[in-house]
Amino acid sequence: MDIKELGAVINFELTYDPEIHVHRIGRTGRAGQQGLALSLYQPNEAQRVNFIEEYQQAPIPHGDLASIGRELKPIAPLMVTLSIDAGRKSKVRAGDILGALTGEGGIAGSDVGKIQVSEQYSYVAVKRQVASVALKRLQEGKIKGRTYRARKLG
Repeated sequence: MDIKELGAVINFELTYDPEIHVHRIGRTGRAGQQGLALSLYQPNEAQRVNFIEEYQQAPIPHGDLASIGRELKPIAPLMVTLSIDAGRKSKVRAGDILGALTGEGGIAGSDVGKIQVSEQYSYVAVKRQVASVALKRLQEGKIKGRTYRARKLG
């Protein structure tokens, strides 16, 4: 993986090789950016933590998961996926879906994310704050002159 800005890496299983572990957590906080690397482990995996500390020649700060659980608040994803019952077999293209969402007083193009068109279905990511409006446009509007069923996933 080569991801420019990765805010956090969460390991739910420690590797047996400390070099691989350090490489994985190095994906966050690259190029002077801030990042969080969190590794969850059980007491019987403490030896692996010791090996990682030896490899990186620095101690790993420890904490109890229960103590940080109170501070964490669920974060809603920025985008919502909408599904449309039309795809390549219906001759629908990504541009058609984008046009249906953004045309004549629709939502801004910057509020639309990735559009994936498969044989029978299409999926479009839209910003959460415009999801209801986008869904209504797809349900009540037309794509290539036809009305298709659309719904919000998740």
